[in-house]
Amino acid sequence: MSDCKPVSTLMATSFCSQPKPDSTSCDSKEFRSILGALHYLSITRPDIAFPVNKLAQQM
Repeated sequence: MSDCKPVSTLMATSFCSQPKPDSTSCDSKEFRSILGALHYLSITRPDIAFPVNKLAQQM
């Protein structure tokens, strides 16, 4: 692993996994639909798999 090169990710390093107390709730059906599409897309784009997984933890 000493010869590995770092790769930038699409996710911010300061990502907060807790929702903000003043945030408005969204339509859960639409959120699940978008998340399902992103999961399907992550099959061909493994670089988005980790951020999509973090979003799925918000359900």
